[in-house]
Amino acid sequence: MPRPQSVIDGERIRKARGLRRVDPIHRHLATALADIPELRFVKLFPGRLTASNRLSADGKQNPIVAVGAKGITGVELLIDADNRSVQFYTITSAAKRCGRKMVEAAYGELSISVRYRQ
Repeated sequence: MPRPQSVIDGERIRKARGLRRVDPIHRHLATALADIPELRFVKLFPGRLTASNRLSADGKQNPIVAVGAKGITGVELLIDADNRSVQFYTITSAAKRCGRKMVEAAYGELSISVRYRQ
């Protein structure tokens, strides 16, 4: 059986060192959010995912998701793969209608992933 292609390309989608296994829900959400043009960077962490239009200036280069910060568009999702639950922890948008795109991308991928796991 062929292994599924990795969505982690190192440019738009990155993985934290602490994340050992990329669950299907992480993969689906990362690709859906990476398809939004305003979100340039997506990073997977154990139990969460962040996506933003800017990276932090420190050496970690994490997507910045700060509510109320000028010019920031981003989302942070808390993911519990075992219980199949995703929560919006932070969402902010400096671009019009981008908040709607982020929510639609997350909900659209959630319904697909639930169908796959049943």
